[in-house]
Parts: sequence; C-alpha cells; structure tokens
Amino acid sequence: MHKISSTQYMCLNGRTRMTSSGSVPPLFLAVVLFTAGCNSAAQESPAAKPAGKPHETGIVTLTAEEIRSGAIVVEPAVRGEFKLHRDFPATVVPDSHATADITALVRGRVLDVYADLGQQVKTGDLLAILNSSELGMAQSSYLKAIAKLYVAERASERATMLLREKVIGLAEAQRRQGEMLSLRAEKREAEDRLRLLGMSDEQIAKLNREQKIVSYVPITAPFDGRVIARNLTKGEVVEVTEKLFTVADLSKVWVLANIPEKDITFIRADAGTDKSGVDQLVEVLVTAYPGEVFHEGHVRRRSAGCGHTDDEPALGTAQPAPETQTRDVRDDQGAFAA
Repeated sequence: MHKISSTQYMCLNGRTRMTSSGSVPPLFLAVVLFTAGCNSAAQESPAAKPAGKPHETGIVTLTAEEIRSGAIVVEPAVRGEFKLHRDFPATVVPDSHATADITALVRGRVLDVYADLGQQVKTGDLLAILNSSELGMAQSSYLKAIAKLYVAERASERATMLLREKVIGLAEAQRRQGEMLSLRAEKREAEDRLRLLGMSDEQIAKLNREQKIVSYVPITAPFDGRVIARNLTKGEVVEVTEKLFTVADLSKVWVLANIPEKDITFIRADAGTDKSGVDQLVEVLVTAYPGEVFHEGHVRRRSAGCGHTDDEPALGTAQPAPETQTRDVRDDQGAFAA
C-alpha cells in the first residue's frame, strides 16, 4: 500500500489541477482526470458548436401561428389593376353645351312669370309673358304695308288695262308699277322684322287673317331642363341685353377640379388614347351628401386656363347623372366636390 502524505484538488477555469507531495498510482490519477473532464463538459469551446443558418438582413420569419393570427394571405404574384388615388377640390357646374341663357328679342314689360328657380321644364313650356309696344308697332307697320301693297297692285292692274285701251300713257303705267314693286319690298321688310322680333310663320299668317295686333311676347323653354337662374320680376321692364332665365340640362354635369402642378403627370385626358388602354375613372364626393360616392366620371379635358392661375391647371370631368342620381346632381349644381 502506498500512502499519500498530502493531496490537494483545485478547479481553475473549468480545469482540474491536482497537487501532491507524494507519488500517486497511475490508475487513480487517470480516474481523477476523467472525472474532472466530465464536470467541465458544460463549457464547450465555441469551435465545437455546430454552424447554424446565417441571419439574413431584411427578412422576417413568421410562424404558422403568427400568420393565422395576423390574417395574412399568401397568393401567387399575378398581373392586376393598380390604383393610385389623388384628392382635389372641385366644383360641380352644368354642361356648357346644354345650358341656355334666355333673353327677350324685344324690349317690354313683364306681365307674368310662370317658372321659378329650380323648376323642371319641357321644350316649349311658357316661362314668362312680356308686353312690348315695339312689337305692336312692328305688327302695325306690317298691316299698313299689306294694305298699301293691295292698293298699289290694284292700281297697277288698272294701269295695264288702261294702257291697252290707250287711255293713259306708258309713263303713267310704269310709275304705278314702280310704286307696286316698292310697296312689295316694304311689305317683305316689315315681315322680316316680325321674324326678328320672335314671331313665327304661323303667327304672321294668323296676323294676316285676323288683322289683329297682339303685342304679347311669350318666353319659352328651348329644351328640356331645369331653371337654374331667374332674373326678372312681374311688372319690371326688361331690355334685350338682359338674361331673363338660365335653363340647363342637368342629365350630364361637369366637375371642374383645381390640379396642382406637381400632380398633373397623374392626370391624362381621354383615356381612350392611352397606350395602356385602361380607363381613368373619377370618383366625386359632394359635401352635401357625406359618405356617398358618385361614380362613372371620366377625365375629358385638361386646361391651363378656365379662370385659374397658370400653376394650377383645371381638370374637367364629365359626370353622367343616372336616373337614380338625378335629384342629387341637379340640386348640387354649383356645389363643392372632391
């Protein structure tokens, strides 16, 4: 038996150190070293770790549970429609090609007004009646011209008969014929003036038959539409330069938008000429009807003017008014839109 006089064990930095003053059997030393090696197995060298998958910058990895909770849908990439929205302030205005400013063709006094602002009218509906002394004088001149022409025609016929009988000379017959031709021209002039004052051929024919002066001037609607302006009152005198009514067909209206210069590149007029073949639609929102969107608008024209500054071009869109939207669009003429 060998004795160990003194033995000390120390563990430093995961390693076992043994100091002894005597000799130690080889077998016992091997067991101690083996045991110390097992205790330090938790602290492996970094080089001994297996190489993991390198981290890629900019990629986020989600688990199946995270995908389900986030309602994430994964689909194949396909070609589709891409929409880019731009909001612009705009104003709803009538179509200028379907708007008429109604004036009187003759000066007169308003006898009665039958159309009010916002009223729907049909073609030929009576809007107002004027009493014009000027029209009465023109009709009187026409009737006088007809009477003078009748006398001159009868005198020319008698002169022709008397000339055959050699009762009068050729000069007298020619003079009477000249008077007839002059009065015939005056009659045509008086008739043309009646047409300029708004009388139709039927009204002129009635004047010939009845020989009665009617100085009333009816103001009628030129087409189906809505009265959007009224500028006359019963009893006042109106001139030919005054606008009495404005009638507009509001089945189609325009939306004029102010487009800043920086957004002009996003606007194209008449998408039918665009190479992509994709129509550029416009959605109109009117302040008077919050939450309601008017579709079916199309960009029709871009203008650098329209009463705007050069750095704020105007965009014109045609906004049809379907039958379900007729009331809304008609009542909102002149309203602000976006």
